[in-house]
Amino acid sequence: MEKFRTLVVLLGNENDEAGELSETAILRAQAAAEYVKAHADCLVLPTGAFGDHFNTSATPHGKLLALYLLGQGVSPDRILPSTKSSNTLEDAFGVLRALTSLAGIERVHIITSAFHMPRTRFIFGRVLQDYELSYQEACDPTDSAKRVRLQAHEKKALEKIRREWVDVANFDLGNFPTASYEGLGYELRHYDNISYLAIAGGIYPGCARCLHCRLVSDRQPGCRLGSLAGKPSESRHLIEDRHDSGERTEPCARAESWLYTQ
Repeated sequence: MEKFRTLVVLLGNENDEAGELSETAILRAQAAAEYVKAHADCLVLPTGAFGDHFNTSATPHGKLLALYLLGQGVSPDRILPSTKSSNTLEDAFGVLRALTSLAGIERVHIITSAFHMPRTRFIFGRVLQDYELSYQEACDPTDSAKRVRLQAHEKKALEKIRREWVDVANFDLGNFPTASYEGLGYELRHYDNISYLAIAGGIYPGCARCLHCRLVSDRQPGCRLGSLAGKPSESRHLIEDRHDSGERTEPCARAESWLYTQ
């Protein structure tokens, strides 16, 4: 039996209501098909499910990518079920979840468009910190005006996630509070800061320390993060280096390297 050492991640793009893949999605899928056929030790994981901004058809976007890969000659036993994701950050967490059930994977090879690569590197480099990563750029769309629009969008999206990113301490996936996380609701999941605050509350039940303070052994007086987890309107200021007094505070020295990774 072939031993698979590399997971190829095919990041999705868009399709229309009839299930026709966009040019960008096809270019990425072509690159993935060529890579997988040239490397016998690879499995491929297509990403994407449904979303108003990229797939309103009756078929998950990742399944449409898988069908395209089959049409390009990729063996079905090398194509994994697609992630249930609707943006790049959800893609990364979906890949992380898939890796927990894949034995022997030593490297993750991520394929996306050139215009999408900076944000992809930022996200995957943080979510998959424990894995060897490599990246491959597929060709960008041929329409120059569309490329300019996409590049402008990606620049803003990367700036936004750089501002909002909050690193969570490395955790044991076996103890990850999946039920609490999935119960947050779409608006609060993933790259909204409050999702990390809520996850922190789930990992540290009853913790009465802020995201800075929970990384050191001594409880900081007056910090109520544990009781506010899951209450965005009351707790957002805490994620921004503030305690109950409302005064700006410096990050705990030992926590500083964990937070707001640039």
